[in-house]
Amino acid sequence: MSRTSLWWAVAAIVAAWLLWMTLRPNPNVAAELSPLTTPASAYGVSPRLLISLAGNIAVFMPLGAAVAQALAHQPCVRRWLGGVIAGAALSLLIELFQACLPTRVAAVEDWLLNTAGAALGALLVLCLSRRRSGSPRVERVCEQSERAHPDQATEA
Repeated sequence: MSRTSLWWAVAAIVAAWLLWMTLRPNPNVAAELSPLTTPASAYGVSPRLLISLAGNIAVFMPLGAAVAQALAHQPCVRRWLGGVIAGAALSLLIELFQACLPTRVAAVEDWLLNTAGAALGALLVLCLSRRRSGSPRVERVCEQSERAHPDQATEA
């Protein structure tokens, strides 16, 4: 199995986990998160804030990271956009399904935070691959990508 195939498999597993996690009845999810939210409440942190900000962002970071890794042969901007688009598309699908489920609540803010999480995950992969490589190859590929696609480089 190639590295690309492996990363696409990781992205698929993460997507399946996200679907499972977000489409279950809300009371089940709330009960499972109580070990995190109860101590946070003791320190004055709102459980809703913790789940909304940290939860929605953090859970989508692995998807953005896996897609960016799967697109390792692509220019940096495309790798980042691939992670963002994958996160935004899956989150939109989840929110549409949640709108139809009586035990779930769909929210535009969730979609935005999930998309931001995927974007951060993809960005983290790009930063780490540049730093970890130690060779100018990654730097060169990213610079070539930015020269070849200046309009995309400024958007990112």
